[in-house]
Amino acid sequence: VTPEPEAYYGFGIISRFLSKYSSVLKTDVAAPDSVLMCNAVKSPGGVLSVFLVNKSATEIEVEINLSGENNAEMHLYQVSKAIINTPGFVFEPVENVVVEDVIKLVLPPKSISTLSENILNNNDKGIVLN
Repeated sequence: VTPEPEAYYGFGIISRFLSKYSSVLKTDVAAPDSVLMCNAVKSPGGVLSVFLVNKSATEIEVEINLSGENNAEMHLYQVSKAIINTPGFVFEPVENVVVEDVIKLVLPPKSISTLSENILNNNDKGIVLN
């Protein structure tokens, strides 16, 4: 069975970074759910992951305030139909970010983005418990 690429990577960008027994953190979003959805989790080992879904047909700029996480190194992963159908696509971080007061990101149209302290490359297994 060959999985459909969009569904495979859409599911993978979230499930690979969700550690078992993670705590869901409070998030505030200044856009309606029809445009932007956000959720953040912290693993039992203290590893933070933030999931963002841009449901709009245009790219959007977001600012993320991660209080208490200054100087943490985070890795940005992004998938969309256009991104995964780019020749040579591999599931790797598209950007590495050191957390300061505010992180500014551009979310591609109709995309899922994950910002995580975990770094996973294309052939790495997902996080189970950390």
